[in-house]
Amino acid sequence: MENISFATAWAYCFHTTSYVLWLIGAALASVGIIYALVRNYKRNQNWSNGNSLLLFIAICIFVAALLARPGEIAANTTKEQFSKGIIIGY
Repeated sequence: MENISFATAWAYCFHTTSYVLWLIGAALASVGIIYALVRNYKRNQNWSNGNSLLLFIAICIFVAALLARPGEIAANTTKEQFSKGIIIGY
């Protein structure tokens, strides 16, 4: 009962439309936050701790969208299930 590799799960996810749309949405949200932070910095020439926190959150949103679904599939799907086309994840 060996689980599939993370790379296999990631390759499967990139072939699903829902995952790609989720990544695009997360990327747009992250880029929007970063763009607003850069604009605010250029206007005020002040980078506060709140801006650092928002930047961290923007990066976390994208990384979570990138890794959560393949990680869930890799942890719950065995090689036998994957060969039969049974994918366990959300």
